[in-house]
Amino acid sequence: MTKRAENFATLAANATQRVVRIIHDSTVFSLSAPIDLDVRDASPYCLIEYELLGLQGRGRDQGEALESFADQFWGMWEWIATADDSKLMPDARRLKGLYQRSCHQPQSRTAERLTIVDCRGIRSNV
Repeated sequence: MTKRAENFATLAANATQRVVRIIHDSTVFSLSAPIDLDVRDASPYCLIEYELLGLQGRGRDQGEALESFADQFWGMWEWIATADDSKLMPDARRLKGLYQRSCHQPQSRTAERLTIVDCRGIRSNV
C-alpha cells in the first residue's frame, strides 16, 4: 500500500517532503523546485520513490532507503544527464531533459560521505 509521508521527520536528513537538495558523497544537487517523495513501507523494506524521474531507493529502514535514493539519483545523473544526446535513445533524451530541468548543475563539496535529502523550511547543520 502506498502512503505519503506527512511531517515524517524533523531533521533534514530524514525528510521526504518538499525536498530541495540531494547530497551524495561530495556532490550537491540543488533542485529547481521542491519535490515530494513517495514512501512505502513494504516489510521488510522501506521504499522511497520519485515517479517522475523513475527513481526508487530501497533499504531496511528510511535512512538506508534515502541513501539508496541518493545513489540512484547520482547514478542516473552521471549516466543520462551528462551523456551526449547522439548516444541516447529517444526515451533517454526525454529523461535527460527532465533531469536537467529539475536540477541545477551539481556542485562539488569537500566533506566526509554524506547522504542527505534536504527540505525547505527545515534547517540542517550539514
